[in-house]
Amino acid sequence: MNFTIFSDPSAAYAKATSRLLYAAAVFLALPLLSGCAARLNPTLAVPEIPPLVTSGRMAGDSAHVIMVEQFGDGRESQDIVKRGEDSAKPANEIAPVVSRALQQALRNKGFTIADSAPVVLNGEVREWLANVKKGFPGKVDASAKVFIEVLDPANKRIYSGTYQGSASREDPSVDEKEIRGVLGTAMAEALNQVLLDKQLVDLLMSY
Repeated sequence: MNFTIFSDPSAAYAKATSRLLYAAAVFLALPLLSGCAARLNPTLAVPEIPPLVTSGRMAGDSAHVIMVEQFGDGRESQDIVKRGEDSAKPANEIAPVVSRALQQALRNKGFTIADSAPVVLNGEVREWLANVKKGFPGKVDASAKVFIEVLDPANKRIYSGTYQGSASREDPSVDEKEIRGVLGTAMAEALNQVLLDKQLVDLLMSY
């Protein structure tokens, strides 16, 4: 004997509707969850700057000695991260981190960094800021700006320039590690512009 089983279409429809409502609830909750996860702390550890590009013209075997003075912090705002009305300041001084990164890159290009030299390179950090946008996915936009000047033996400015960098990243859950990474990339781009300035490098090599 054969039996035919008929399914209840209304039950199947109710089950499918329940699944759709659950998926919609999860989707609508994600922005709220990501917003909670991305809440800022009052301070942010100073980002590490990735290794800079040192290709192009090198100082070579000749001894090109320059002095790099400690960079200044000339930012308009002391915040390093902003997210809506929230903000965070760097936990430590940022200028020494930027100065060390550029000095190491100059050494890698063959320059000798000394406490006394015929030519002096000064610098100032004028911008280093990340803006975190709320929503899903989260997004971080970072910008960096560095001012560089060169002084001759008479302490007269013979060259100057402003160099900028930017970086951005989207992620479902933006955390402090990713914010620091984007900030580091933006500053690396700005400092790479310094190293790629042929006129500046040629001037440093003339001493």
